[in-house]
Amino acid sequence: QPVGDAPCIKNGFITLGSFNRLNKINREVVALWSDVLRAIPDSRLQMSGMPANGAPEELLQWFAAEGIAEDRLIFYPRSGFSEYLEFHNQVDFCLDTFPYTGGTTTLHALWMVVPTLTIGGKTYQSYQGALVAHQVGLEKYLVARDFEDFTQKAIFLAKNKIFLNMIRKNLRKYLIQSNNEKISQTVDGFA
Repeated sequence: QPVGDAPCIKNGFITLGSFNRLNKINREVVALWSDVLRAIPDSRLQMSGMPANGAPEELLQWFAAEGIAEDRLIFYPRSGFSEYLEFHNQVDFCLDTFPYTGGTTTLHALWMVVPTLTIGGKTYQSYQGALVAHQVGLEKYLVARDFEDFTQKAIFLAKNKIFLNMIRKNLRKYLIQSNNEKISQTVDGFA
């Protein structure tokens, strides 16, 4: 299946995503994601893997406490694998959790040509998202040093939709070819 454009090209707004397990999402993660949502005012956040009866009340309260309107949040229940992968087609880039970052989830997003913005920690569990970004040569765009850098990198990606689209168009080709050429050699000129 050919890789389509980043959703923001058609939508005119950025759709952020999280496909991480619910137990990785804590109050501090929601605070950082809310900083990103405030910094990109027309963005939305799509989260999947929710319980069948909807997003937990505590999660909704955390976003409300951050001043994030519920109409900017899109929740999908846990689904089958194919549907889970299809949800990635609605997302421009993912926001990682911490201190336990995505591993398999980040790899799934990568295969679905969706980059994941992460913070590199000092343990394997907190650094695995950064390892994935490093492997494809996108660490300078996707691995934040701290919370402020995370938000700044999200703003950069949101403002540079053509660059974001170039990442999307080249990720799978890079993964399939599996050679030593980093995707950054292809997309750096668009940043």
